[in-house]
Amino acid sequence: MAKMAKKTASHSSVRPLARKRTLEELQAAGVNLDEIMSFVCNNLDRPVGQILELVNRKFGIELGREQPYEMLRRGAAAGRLHYISPLDSDLSVRLLEGHEWLRRARVVRTSSAIDVARHAALLLLELTQKWDKPELHLGVAGGELMAETVRAWAGFLKQSTNLKIERLFVHALVAASYDPRRSPNGFVQWLLEYALPFKTEFVGLPTPAFISSPSALAALRQMEGVRDAFDQAPSLDIVVTSAGAHWKRGCSGLNCKYREVAPLAVRALEDAECIGDVLWQPFGAGGPITADVGVRAVTLLNLAELPSLVSAGKRVLLVLAPCAGAGCGEPKGALLRAVLGWRGGVTDLVVDARAAALALRA
Repeated sequence: MAKMAKKTASHSSVRPLARKRTLEELQAAGVNLDEIMSFVCNNLDRPVGQILELVNRKFGIELGREQPYEMLRRGAAAGRLHYISPLDSDLSVRLLEGHEWLRRARVVRTSSAIDVARHAALLLLELTQKWDKPELHLGVAGGELMAETVRAWAGFLKQSTNLKIERLFVHALVAASYDPRRSPNGFVQWLLEYALPFKTEFVGLPTPAFISSPSALAALRQMEGVRDAFDQAPSLDIVVTSAGAHWKRGCSGLNCKYREVAPLAVRALEDAECIGDVLWQPFGAGGPITADVGVRAVTLLNLAELPSLVSAGKRVLLVLAPCAGAGCGEPKGALLRAVLGWRGGVTDLVVDARAAALALRA
């Protein structure tokens, strides 16, 4: 009985672990969670237990094992954390060696469009930091991938110093939709909302998204306001565009638009062996498709004009990510192969590794 009593007394003396305060409770007590979040993120190369010890030693507070992960989640949700996918140096070099007109080629090891967009933004940042003139004219083709690229670029610019740019002119390369929720020029919001270290002006393309004939386009270009946009096109310094692919599957954004406004044009382009689109213009294995199919997107530049821009020392950046078509996610290797065979239209390339490997395999 004495032994039993002693055992019972010993068991009752064990104290339950003290509950750790929640992040909300810590903040209410005056703890600077931003400082702790920064400290945690800068020590992610350590085991969680060691991070907890370091936080206790530096800030005098105890965190639960799950709380560093909660801080990471909050940081990511606030846009503070960005994963930069590694580059495939071998494929990048092979693209440059086989295509001497390319000035930059970055092949990203990823299956995520966001990773490709971030590397495109980093390349844009590099070009921006080296720009030695007070004005920069940038043309963006629009679309979801372009919006993500511009968003990331604007975030990088916000923290850049010693830029020589005083005014950024952003030119819409495609006409806006009348429905703002579907406008390809939604990317501009990121250049207007961020506190950038220079003034930003937007040069829109105030026309219908599609036109029925070359003569109608010629007349449209002479209209007041529209003419001004086209007259400024030669001032473009950098052109940034993405591309649609898998035309017969209907993955291309241009294909979807054509099905809405001119279904017969889709069949005509299939007959012309269209495989995708670049700068919202049909593209085949042999290059741009110029056949009149009764409708075309209104764009500031024709694909045929890009080689002249390149010859004048301008930059044309093509950003290719895995297909965003519903249920697809496949690489755009066939389209990349066709673009690489179209000499002189592109100077810089950011693409996922699967597409690059497929294009170089042929």
